[in-house]
Amino acid sequence: MNFADQESMARMNLAAGEGMAALHDATEALMRHHYRVAKDNTRLAERLLRLWGASRLPERREKKEGFWVGGDLIGSDAALTADSIVAILEHASKHPDLYLEPSLESRMEEAICDLDPADFTYGPSLCALLTDPSASPLTSSRVLDLGLMVKAMPEFEPLVCHVHHDVYHVYTTDVHSVKCMEAGRALILGGPTSLAARWPYLAEVVEGIEDPDTFIFSCLVHDIGKNRGGDHSRKGAAMMASIGPRMGFDAHQTERLTFLVREHLSMARIARRRDLGDLRVIRDLASKVRTTGTLRMLTLLTFCDMATVGDDVLNDWNASLLFSLYRRVKALLAHGAESMWQEAEGRGTTQGELIAACHDDRNVGALGSAVDGFFRDIPVGHIMDTPVDGLIRQFEVYRRVGRQDAPVIEFVPDEQLGTTEVIVAARDVPGALAAITGTLSAAGLNILSAQILSTGSGRTLDIFRVARSGGAGHAASTASQAALVDPRRIAQVTGRLEGVLTGKLAVEDLLVQRINEQKLPERALPSVETMVSVVPDASEQFTVIEIRAPDRIGLLYQISSTLGRHGVNIHLSKVDSVGTQVIDTFYVEKPTGGPLDPEALPPLLQALEDVVRSPIGP
Repeated sequence: MNFADQESMARMNLAAGEGMAALHDATEALMRHHYRVAKDNTRLAERLLRLWGASRLPERREKKEGFWVGGDLIGSDAALTADSIVAILEHASKHPDLYLEPSLESRMEEAICDLDPADFTYGPSLCALLTDPSASPLTSSRVLDLGLMVKAMPEFEPLVCHVHHDVYHVYTTDVHSVKCMEAGRALILGGPTSLAARWPYLAEVVEGIEDPDTFIFSCLVHDIGKNRGGDHSRKGAAMMASIGPRMGFDAHQTERLTFLVREHLSMARIARRRDLGDLRVIRDLASKVRTTGTLRMLTLLTFCDMATVGDDVLNDWNASLLFSLYRRVKALLAHGAESMWQEAEGRGTTQGELIAACHDDRNVGALGSAVDGFFRDIPVGHIMDTPVDGLIRQFEVYRRVGRQDAPVIEFVPDEQLGTTEVIVAARDVPGALAAITGTLSAAGLNILSAQILSTGSGRTLDIFRVARSGGAGHAASTASQAALVDPRRIAQVTGRLEGVLTGKLAVEDLLVQRINEQKLPERALPSVETMVSVVPDASEQFTVIEIRAPDRIGLLYQISSTLGRHGVNIHLSKVDSVGTQVIDTFYVEKPTGGPLDPEALPPLLQALEDVVRSPIGP
């Protein structure tokens, strides 16, 4: 069934007039039942096949305590208790080439069903089995499928076969939770399947993990509050006071579990939607985690969670944002707020490096003067946050536009991150940002972030991070994300940018042409709610506006145009893609600087609501 079919069937169970939220819940309930039945049938078929294959049990059996091993099977003729079931699973975990004898598996399932629901004495030994870094990947699946996971943690039951009605979550919640735990175990154990094999800098974080059991278990239970309505992070955190001691964790470990479950989304949201150059953002997160040990656990949990949501949700770009946030918070915890500004003291050193890199023997004095003017014209925070090689590129573009009236554009592919940096310098004219975002979107490029630097000299230096993707809109976190490296394509996009910035081309025409070029009909997708809101206390210098809407071509252009028409300056835009929904975050200010006046917000928010519901069309 496609998404439209699912909603159509679910709607039959709704009363007239019930809204999108009720339809969403009814669809998830329908698909959960469908998936549960399909999974039960699949497991039954697999068990029958193994029973057929094991119709002749091996004659030579090695007897163990409470069970026997023969050939590639583990069996038992004894009565089954919680302790003996865990012992059998422990042996199977240490010998991944062994399988449970089919009749034993059925008996284990029945015995688990009959366990006293008030008896959790086996909880610590089961937890030790699940959090053992060397455990077989089959172990957690067996614990889940046999029903032992739910028996030990009844709170886990709503996650079983829970299907998200979206394209972002690939797995059911129970399967995602198990895969997240397996990713955590692999990180602690190390090896080629670990996330650290792809992002080696994670090894530094793993080395400082002092309590791997708590970290691995947090990976399993981070989503335990889901399918209950409301904020699943807080609901799940409230359950840890009961679950922690039951599974053998002491008071300190339980407190840390509570924190990790409550905050498991914080780092991903901050890294993808907030200004990482804002000290307040870093300070607020540091005040939550308090210690580098907790920060390490939260960082690794975030990596494991994102890596097991779906295909390439944790791409190289998102991983770099997460690790950048980790480094900044760690520095603040280790050295205090002063560490965030230490680089400012080296500003003169950076200027010297820039002059040396751009050295021109014919006019060293003029070069030094130009560099000094660049540093006085560009915000200090941007200089601190940008590597020297990036400042060199930006200075060269900035200097070139100062010599001419035409805009200067440079594309810098980064194949390692799968993104391309686009630097655009021009005379400051109204609507320039909207023109640039519209042109990039019309060229099939997904804008991941946009930093707008308005200088005192009347020039703008706009820095975009873009990627090629198979997505239809301006943001993506798909497996097809890649840097733009084709020189002919770069030349074409550059020509279009020059055309719209000089008034020779109309952005709307380019966008409509792009829409008309879409050859495949749109496939049915889940309904996505639209929301425009101000994020309170997110910044002292800017008003932060967050916009959630279905992704589409030209959305960022329409939003930028609307902000421009209302006389709002954009300092930073970050784009986060969550399946077919995009979450665009804008740091904006008054023309004279500072957050927007309260009376200016209602008409602006209403205008943004109207525009995100009005797609560009032919």
